[in-house]
Amino acid sequence: MSFHQGLTQEDLAYFLDALWGTPTDEAGSAEQPADVEEDDDIVTRLWARNLDTITLVTAEELVRSSGFGPDELELQTQGYMSMSVTSLRELLDRERAAAAPEPAGQPGTADQPGGGTSGGGTSRNRRFQANVVGYDVSQEEHDALTQEIQRETERDATAYILDILTAVLASEPSPALLSKLFDVWDSVLDVLIRGGHWTQIETVLTLLQDADAVRPDLSETHKQQLAGLFEGLSRPERLKAIGLHLNHALHAKTEGLLTLLLMMKQDSIPGLCSLLANLDAPSHQAVVMEALQTLARDHSDAIVRGLTDKRPTYVRNLLTLISRWNDIRFADCIEKTLRHPESTVRREALRILATLRPSGNGTKFSGSWPRSAPPATEPS
Repeated sequence: MSFHQGLTQEDLAYFLDALWGTPTDEAGSAEQPADVEEDDDIVTRLWARNLDTITLVTAEELVRSSGFGPDELELQTQGYMSMSVTSLRELLDRERAAAAPEPAGQPGTADQPGGGTSGGGTSRNRRFQANVVGYDVSQEEHDALTQEIQRETERDATAYILDILTAVLASEPSPALLSKLFDVWDSVLDVLIRGGHWTQIETVLTLLQDADAVRPDLSETHKQQLAGLFEGLSRPERLKAIGLHLNHALHAKTEGLLTLLLMMKQDSIPGLCSLLANLDAPSHQAVVMEALQTLARDHSDAIVRGLTDKRPTYVRNLLTLISRWNDIRFADCIEKTLRHPESTVRREALRILATLRPSGNGTKFSGSWPRSAPPATEPS
């Protein structure tokens, strides 16, 4: 159905009256509709008026234009429409009649069986032809509908919003609205990060990463906005929000968090080191260490600087990270941790040095052994 420019109030009133079942040229008044002998089909009445400013496409036209035969419409003649029906207009008339005062002395009001008037019966019989009907609903159908409504009610609101934004991204033709959409995605990422919705973040980032394939018509401005979304993943306030959420929920799931961290740029390495130093749970520390193992392999300045930190757990994690790289170039940096005040850090440093330099003079390391457990000497 389409409304075109130039639609007059008269045509609109006729259209609405025709849909309701009482076209203005078929009734003397709204209260006393005239009896109509001709076909009372809504589409027929509208076509007879030739409303140029209103375009209608019927279900029958759609079926026939799709290449199907007239048999596709046989459902309406198989007895299904002979079920018990109630006109919606009749219900409205009944409510109006109950609310309106009854004129005194009018024949055919209370004397008719059932309390109805003969005129009202004629009106109802006529209005049954308006194709506005209702069906009796069985208990099974009612239960099925209730369950469907319940499922829709329980649907995750965040996922529903993401589905809508995804559909807009795939189909919106307006460049101005697309620019606003990317701003909305940035706000969505903020909300998801603060809430710790890592799997949904993973879905969003994967979608945005493939946005060029979904929308090859993106302008350079839109591509810059898209790149800005990924560059902003490591903003200090977002890394802080990640740490606060993980420390607040020590047993929170981390599925999808690694994807978020790996999509950060190289300038995020100092921030990730700070995040690692402030996390409490070893499982959360392991996720950040895995991300740093990939991101910081060729940009390890922040890792080396962290070896001088006084927090033993943080330094041990950095030593473990360096040991995974198994690179002899870090041996001199590891030697500096032999002077760390925490004995567990010194032992970890010696273990890694023994792996990186399995042979050589170890005299300079002798002062690093714990006094309670001096190195054993082989029997002569």
